[in-house]
Amino acid sequence: MDSPVIPVLLGYRVPRNDLEADQLKYAVVILSLFKPWSNTKPSPLKSPDIAWPDALDEFKIAMAPEHARIVLNMQLLHQTRDAKFD
Repeated sequence: MDSPVIPVLLGYRVPRNDLEADQLKYAVVILSLFKPWSNTKPSPLKSPDIAWPDALDEFKIAMAPEHARIVLNMQLLHQTRDAKFD
């Protein structure tokens, strides 16, 4: 494939970032959506010796501010759903 593509998650929402049980899935999803990657590398999103949450923490340092706002808004969606049921 020569042209850029945008990954789209199907089947579930972006996981919460404030639940211990979702940390691994959250890191994989956020890196998949926001870190530039190519399937021509054996491990395109992180080094094999780094845990997913640690790779996300490293990436967040260099994340564009507009992307950081989008990620924050994803979490706010969860929080507003919680508030709706309180």
